[in-house]
Amino acid sequence: MCKGLQTVPTSASGASSPAQRTPHKVNKRCLVFTPRQGKRTNPGKSGTTNLKKSRNYKARACTLLHKSNYEKMLALLWGSSQAFRAALTKFLRKKVYSEAKEFGEKPSVLRQNLSLANINAFNWNTAIAEIEAGMPLIFNTYCGMMEKRRRSSGRIVSVALSKPRLGASIGIMLANRQPRAYKLLPAWIGVELLRSGCKKKVFSCLSHVGICQTASSAQRCVDKIASEFDKELRQWKNDIEKDYHNLKSLDLFNCEVTNIDNYRQK
Repeated sequence: MCKGLQTVPTSASGASSPAQRTPHKVNKRCLVFTPRQGKRTNPGKSGTTNLKKSRNYKARACTLLHKSNYEKMLALLWGSSQAFRAALTKFLRKKVYSEAKEFGEKPSVLRQNLSLANINAFNWNTAIAEIEAGMPLIFNTYCGMMEKRRRSSGRIVSVALSKPRLGASIGIMLANRQPRAYKLLPAWIGVELLRSGCKKKVFSCLSHVGICQTASSAQRCVDKIASEFDKELRQWKNDIEKDYHNLKSLDLFNCEVTNIDNYRQK
């Protein structure tokens, strides 16, 4: 007999009864089952600790708020909560809008018309000081965007920002927001481009993106500046003709006068 088979007694006729028939072979290997041992997680390891920390970020944020450590608190909430990032972004957008709106209602050197006197008196330090005082959030946002860092003597230092570039960037932004109010920089750029002999296609491209005025507007600014340049000469001419009414005509450019004898006597 083979192992695993049981002997069943037979009847006198030699046939086994159905109740006593067990012809199946029992596989001993199937009777033994050893479940696979899984790896147990050590509760003291970093994975579980980080999970607990991520779940308790609100409590940690409250602790940082109690310690007046606002920068770390914002960094923790920004990295832990997507809802906080969306809410803070929405809040900052409203704050930027309100700052720009309030600044647009105040006088500024960037709101002046283009003239010889305004060009000669313009100073970037004054413009930057006005922007920093009136729009601190927008000013620091632009500073962060334009900031560059480099390694010097084993340390990472910030490169000094160019005030004309910073002021021009914010000034062009304000001009795109209120074109009729902040037209000093676009008009100035248009006049310089016209002096350089730029074609109308260049004016069309740059005015389309809000960097300068159109060619016709730049030409009107040039004519206005030219009239202001001749204003002093015309005033001088009128004063001379008023004081010396015996003179028949006066040529300012050639410095020639008629009735010169009467002029010398006076």
